[in-house]
Amino acid sequence: MLSPATSQVRRVLVRWTPEERATYTASLGLTGWPAAPAVRRFVDDTLADAELPPPWFAKRDFEGRLFFSNPNTAESSWVHPLDGTLRELAHICIGCLGFEEKERDTRVHAMLSQWTSEVHAEVAKWYAVPDKKGKKKTYYCHSQTQEVSWERPEKLASRAYDLKLRALGKLLDSSYVRGLMQAGSAPVAGCFATGDDGDDDEDDDEDEDEQDESEEAWDEDREEGAKGQGPETETCVQEVGQDALLKVESPSGAVLAELGFEEGDDLGLQGSPLGSATPQPITPSSSRKLS
Repeated sequence: MLSPATSQVRRVLVRWTPEERATYTASLGLTGWPAAPAVRRFVDDTLADAELPPPWFAKRDFEGRLFFSNPNTAESSWVHPLDGTLRELAHICIGCLGFEEKERDTRVHAMLSQWTSEVHAEVAKWYAVPDKKGKKKTYYCHSQTQEVSWERPEKLASRAYDLKLRALGKLLDSSYVRGLMQAGSAPVAGCFATGDDGDDDEDDDEDEDEQDESEEAWDEDREEGAKGQGPETETCVQEVGQDALLKVESPSGAVLAELGFEEGDDLGLQGSPLGSATPQPITPSSSRKLS
């Protein structure tokens, strides 16, 4: 089998299909969790909102297989660049569904505060270095790992941070959470305190049948309004200005208001040394060593 790096590529507009999203969520290994159907639905919703961190974009090879490419480093991968973030959000969803609304909201706001603090702390470890060859270009170096990148740290991190923000917004929306629990046959709040008695095979089969039916209807609804969603494409990659701030662009303004933001607000990171967020670790790395 050809690797994505050596496959011939069709340069076309690339979007996730419902089948590809389903395959990805199945790869997260959620089988066996009481709320697995609900969490898969949550991850699918989150994935549909996910924009790739620059300079990554999605491609298809001549066999139609989706992969991800970084033109700056000539790297290609079958793995989504934000895979780690998506997996983290899946486990957060598992935990949040086990609490009543008030406790869930408290924990979600606490996570937002924690993530913001981590962003500020990590950004402080990066510093800008002017190009010594006389070119009007700056690169960035991590003071601890010595990692070097031409990309501004906020460009690498903005997608992951925004993805987390949007996901938290979903978990603050009580009607959305109720929909998850109903459509995904998730257990009622508090169920995670007890174990599985191992005698629910028939119930599990019924739940899976209900899930399949609800997912078919849900995918049809999703496709109706799916324009512009899915991974970024080669023709849609946008450069972010050096002075750009992270912006809240989620359509769920009411939900974001619960997080303390308004549509179009920056996320309070302008006091950071580089004006925004820190690079989010991804696989493969989006940085490169400079000569």
